Amino acid sequence: MHNGGILLGRGCIATDATGRKVFGPTPEGIWQQAQNELRSEIGFRAGKLEKLLDFYSHPGYIAHMVHMLVAHDLGWEPLDMEDSEEIRVHAFMSNTW
Repeated sequence: MHNGGILLGRGCIATDATGRKVFGPTPEGIWQQAQNELRSEIGFRAGKLEKLLDFYSHPGYIAHMVHMLVAHDLGWEPLDMEDSEEIRVHAFMSNTW
């Protein structure tokens, strides 16, 4: 992702991508929030979401649980955008990393 989103490399994942507070921190609530974030930020809906891991972003300092998911089978389904918003999609094949 551009604008400091996600950096992927061999053995390294670094992110400053922000999500939103999950209302109803159940698996279903987390999945729904993830779908909304995907549609809002990149215009895609996941056919399948797979849990990667959960972790505390700043253990001992802030009790924010971060949920990382992998989205599969993406389909174009953007949310309505504001006039000032623009989505540009750049697709990369996973075997090119």
